Amino acid sequence: RSPLARAQLAPPPLVAHCLALYFAAIGAAHVALLPPVHARVMAPIAWTSAVILLAMSAALRFWPVDPRYAHAAASFGAGVVLANCIVHLHITGDPRQTTNLVLLALAASTLFVSRRWFAGLTAAIGIGWIYAFPWEIPLDQRIHWICTLCACTGAAWVRMLARRRCFLR
Repeated sequence: RSPLARAQLAPPPLVAHCLALYFAAIGAAHVALLPPVHARVMAPIAWTSAVILLAMSAALRFWPVDPRYAHAAASFGAGVVLANCIVHLHITGDPRQTTNLVLLALAASTLFVSRRWFAGLTAAIGIGWIYAFPWEIPLDQRIHWICTLCACTGAAWVRMLARRRCFLR
């Protein structure tokens, strides 16, 4: 196998398992910390995500992914995380939830080595953010979060491309 193929296959089961544990804990945190109206929506979404990611982790351990489909598997996991982030931003109307999208882009840049798949993920992040962002906040805050998301997405691209370049050498 090529170094690029090995890079694509290494982490998905472990990452999915860790994310499952994270979303199980986040579900409990939603119940404890969010207003009840938000917790009633967010906690079940987080727990459902945990179950989906745990199933994904188990499936990837028993049925290893062909390198040609490694990015599809990683994109599925990233899509689960993205859905949580977008719903949380939309439900709460709190622009600080943009931070979750920033973290997703940066984390994905450590997994993805395909420009095409990473472009699809970053485009989905941007489109989801545009949909869910609370545009009624003051202009200076909007500019802050726009710059934050753009700068961090740019940094994620630099990281992914540098990582890709290392694997291709």
